[in-house]
Amino acid sequence: MAKQRTQNNRQRGNGQGSLYQRGGKGPWYASWYEADGRRSEKSTGTTDKQKAGRILAKIVGDTALEREGLHDPRRKEARDANHKPIADHLEEYKQSLLRREDRTAKHGEETYKLSVRVADASKIERVGDITPDRVKCGVSKMRSNKRGGSVRTCNKALTAFKSFTKWLVHEHRITANPIAHVGKTRPSKEEDKPVKRRAFDEDEARRVVDEAEQHGKPYGHARISGEDRGMAYRFALGTGFRVSEILSLTPMSFNLDSAPASVFLKAEYAKNRKDTTQPIRHDLAEALRPWLADKPIDAPLFAFTHFNSAKMLRRDMAAARSRWIGEADTDETTKVRVESAFLCPTDHSDKRADFHAFRHTFVTWLIKAGVPLRIVQELARHSDPKITANIYTDLGITDTAGSLDAMPSLYAPQTPASEPLRATGTDGPIGRVGPADGDDGGDDGPGGGGGGKAHASDGDSARKGSSSRASSSSAKPRISAHDGATKTSAHGENDAEHISLQNKGETLRNKGGNVNTHDRIRTCDLRIRSPLLYPTELRGRPGHFTQTAR
Repeated sequence: MAKQRTQNNRQRGNGQGSLYQRGGKGPWYASWYEADGRRSEKSTGTTDKQKAGRILAKIVGDTALEREGLHDPRRKEARDANHKPIADHLEEYKQSLLRREDRTAKHGEETYKLSVRVADASKIERVGDITPDRVKCGVSKMRSNKRGGSVRTCNKALTAFKSFTKWLVHEHRITANPIAHVGKTRPSKEEDKPVKRRAFDEDEARRVVDEAEQHGKPYGHARISGEDRGMAYRFALGTGFRVSEILSLTPMSFNLDSAPASVFLKAEYAKNRKDTTQPIRHDLAEALRPWLADKPIDAPLFAFTHFNSAKMLRRDMAAARSRWIGEADTDETTKVRVESAFLCPTDHSDKRADFHAFRHTFVTWLIKAGVPLRIVQELARHSDPKITANIYTDLGITDTAGSLDAMPSLYAPQTPASEPLRATGTDGPIGRVGPADGDDGGDDGPGGGGGGKAHASDGDSARKGSSSRASSSSAKPRISAHDGATKTSAHGENDAEHISLQNKGETLRNKGGNVNTHDRIRTCDLRIRSPLLYPTELRGRPGHFTQTAR
């Protein structure tokens, strides 16, 4: 009877496939011959016989088209791929990522883990279960979970899973990407706020490094020594490298004997995907030399990870802050230090101090030192100078206040009216004028008048002074204004023009009254007031401009 019941349940068709139930109950199974002659069977997933018949007819029709060469063979591959669990596809996707030369192993592992999280949250068991609604619900579930992550993390996980579905299409495991048009979650204004980081000041940086090197205990499961942590902090402050870039370095990355010393960063570990050779300071190179001597030549220099770097730094910051507060000598100083944000993980402006803040410190210190923005951008390896100036530069009020001193002041002190102005030598007649009391007083310079005594203002005194000077320097050819007459000249027509200019200046001085007083600082000499009127060919001649105008 059992054999007869099984035969009754199994319906055989002539090339149309067959339907049967296992044990006479449960879902109907479809059985048919593939285009290559192999026999296949699968569950239709339904106990309705009519519905199962329609599914079988569709399978048989597609097989016939494929057999005649009228059907895309990729559909057959997609049907086969749907029989495999999603975990197998994800594992093969991970292996393909690890084999890529343009991606690091870390990137492959992270993409794989994010894709697994989306598949688990969406309850996807096979590739046929990947639908837009399922994936959206899964990502929303991750967001609602406290440990699922922020909006940015969930969007990053969605991007990773979409990369996985693109790989499925490329490998002909699905015919089209079902979530190609699924958009990212738009964060709210509060969630969209980027993380703001601050720069360490010099005292903070020194105390953190000293705390790690001199007082720090081994940290974490890897037992990272204080010396290694201190060197990591020094290197981050001196190069501005990111955490992932620092973790990729080996002793082979350094060239300390070059001029200047440099460090080489491979493109696969750089954010801009470019090979980089960056110079380092001489003092940092000398500190690295003995530290690198004991390191394995091809092993990573640092044992901490990207995820515990901030926690490691904050522990050293807390120890350094506690030591700094303990150094206060009075209760008032202790209170001030406790209330300050010195070496705190977050300051009063909610700016964070983590390992990446060392990169902000590197850029800020260069800007404060007056290094041109273009050079800072090159050292920071930023694609846009706006990122360097607006995001990575952290200037305080003391930095901006210093630039205000370059502005002109409206409160400049004025000279009191009762204070006599010092003679500048630009006043008085062309010739030397002696003291008013008749004493020759020596040659005290133009307009000196024997130490500031009243000068003679009449024309005779001017002519006498001019004659006296002419007699004392008769060896030098020169022109002197004396009733318009020429004394010693060797320059022809230009001398006549020069005399005319001198006579005009003499006339202006005589009209101006007592122009030789010590409180006058302006001059009527046209050679000084209007240099353009003074002949060019006479300006550089000895004995004309320099001798007569001094």
